[in-house]
Amino acid sequence: MSLWEEYFEEMLSGIKRYEYRKRYRKVPTTACIYISKTKKSIGALIEFGQSIFGTTAEIAKLCESEQPGTYKAMEEYLSGGKGVAIPIKAIYQFAPIHLDELMRDVPEFTVPQSYYMLNDKVKILDLLKEKEIINEHFSFNERDKYRVRKANFLGDYS
Repeated sequence: MSLWEEYFEEMLSGIKRYEYRKRYRKVPTTACIYISKTKKSIGALIEFGQSIFGTTAEIAKLCESEQPGTYKAMEEYLSGGKGVAIPIKAIYQFAPIHLDELMRDVPEFTVPQSYYMLNDKVKILDLLKEKEIINEHFSFNERDKYRVRKANFLGDYS
């Protein structure tokens, strides 16, 4: 999944508890995060909860409740259709894999425009498995309480 750095930083700080998209998967997922423009690297995995599908007005209202003053921008982004709010359950950060490294090690890598599935992208998955998690951020409740601790990638997160 491709994200702008500013939105990723808002996720890390707990300001942003949902990722908003015009469309997304119906089931909870773990997404590999590519920070576009400024970083040009993969530097995290995000565990997303059950997607919330709704009208433009419903999703814009949720966005507004999370970040006052965003209703109009969300309404314009969804442009009168439907939308998806995807709850952020956990963020696992690791040392970034930069675009030049990705292109060298995985020549078929393409930067995601929105998101794409990695199920058949074995080389990318292998690169991710080598990474050690350096920070974990968990959302515990509706009051945006987060904790950070160190762990090993694909290790025990309990």
